[in-house]
Amino acid sequence: FRSKHKGRVIPGGSPENRIGKRWMGLANEDVLTSYGIHPAKNTRAIGGNTSFGCIQMYPADADALFRFCPLGTRVTIRA
Repeated sequence: FRSKHKGRVIPGGSPENRIGKRWMGLANEDVLTSYGIHPAKNTRAIGGNTSFGCIQMYPADADALFRFCPLGTRVTIRA
């Protein structure tokens, strides 16, 4: 998959934005990455190898997590 929007900022909630209205970026030792947690526009893709390494969630779950975790919240992701 190649993004036709490379380098463009597409606002959350825009029909062109594949990741929905929430974005929770992940950092490693205070270095931002291009990986994050976000709602899946296509919920059938959840759990599959369909993103560039992001964690996709059902939109309602992503909204709840977004409200629960303030900016700077430390997370541990385990497989």
